[in-house]
Amino acid sequence: MQTQINDVNILKMSFLKKNISQLIILISVFIIYGNTLRNEYALDDAIVITQNDFTKEGFSGIGKHLSNESFTGFFKEEKKLVSGGRYRPLSFITFSLEYEFFGENPHVSHFINIVLYILLSLLIFKILLLLFKEENQVWYKRISFWATMLFVFHPIHTEVVANIKGRDEILTFLGALAALYVAILYVKASKPKMQKTSCLMFVFFFPV
Repeated sequence: MQTQINDVNILKMSFLKKNISQLIILISVFIIYGNTLRNEYALDDAIVITQNDFTKEGFSGIGKHLSNESFTGFFKEEKKLVSGGRYRPLSFITFSLEYEFFGENPHVSHFINIVLYILLSLLIFKILLLLFKEENQVWYKRISFWATMLFVFHPIHTEVVANIKGRDEILTFLGALAALYVAILYVKASKPKMQKTSCLMFVFFFPV
């Protein structure tokens, strides 16, 4: 029994030692942006959620988001306010899904933005870790860790994370970096099977 407890403790310590950088990044994001969870909708959120007819249709509005200019659901007609119009359906689809399951709940929306920012930050760390080849380096000596922390704490990202509508920018960057990550894995992969997997993932993420 004592041996099993010791084994569990060793596994816990091993996990913490291996993933301490990621845990610090995750906790840091919550420390910075956890206070947004109590926030309500902002003015811009009317365009994408509270006064967007397509979003308020939930599941049935997803097809309309995909087949129309992004702000058509708000204006009730297509308006080319910028050259070529706006077409960022992915974030609108997430809003429709939220509305279907939670109704008008800004706290859920803020929580999802925080989670996406955590994923984005962790992905940046993983990419830099590969580029600087610091997998075997002590966590506090890693350039990739401190560069990621600079990204996490930089105040320029506040509006994107704290403003629910800013999710489209988080998703755009997340998709671009995911494509870059699998492209790096493809270059580094020595096994043909791994190369094929990375190539397929790149094709999936790049359009996002």
